[in-house]
Amino acid sequence: MPQVVVWRKGIDTARFHPKFRSEEMRAKLTGGHSEAPLLLYVGRLAREKRIQDLKPLLARFPGARLALVGTGPHEGELKELFQGSNCVITGQLSGQELSAAFASAGVFVMLSDSGTHGFVVLEAMAPVLMATLFPRRFSFFFLKLNVR
Repeated sequence: MPQVVVWRKGIDTARFHPKFRSEEMRAKLTGGHSEAPLLLYVGRLAREKRIQDLKPLLARFPGARLALVGTGPHEGELKELFQGSNCVITGQLSGQELSAAFASAGVFVMLSDSGTHGFVVLEAMAPVLMATLFPRRFSFFFLKLNVR
C-alpha cells in the first residue's frame, strides 16, 4: 500500500530521563519545599483539561505540592483559583528545563480525556515518574513505580 506510512509514536528517552533530576528544579516546582510530595501537570492550561479539579485533591493532602507547567487561556483563572495554596504555576518550560521538571517530580497527574496524542504521558513515564490519569466519569490509574 504505497499511501500508507507507519507512524511510530514515541519520545526521546535520552531527553526525558532520570539523569535530569534537579534539586534546584524541585525547589522551584515546590515553592521551596523540596521535601514535600510533588504532583506535576504539564500541558495547556485550558478549561477542558479539568485542572481546576485538582484543587480539592490538593486541599485533601495539605503537605503535598502541585506544579502546573504550561500556558493557555485558563491560566489567569487558575492563578486566581490556586492563589494561597500549595500550587506553583511556572508558565511554559522547554528543553532541559522541561526534562528536569519531569525528572524532579513524584507523580504526574492528568485529568483530561481530550488529549491529542498522549505524548505528555510518555514523557512523564520516561524518567520513571508515577503517572496517574483521571478521565471523566470513571477512574483509570496507570502507575509506574517511582524508583530513584
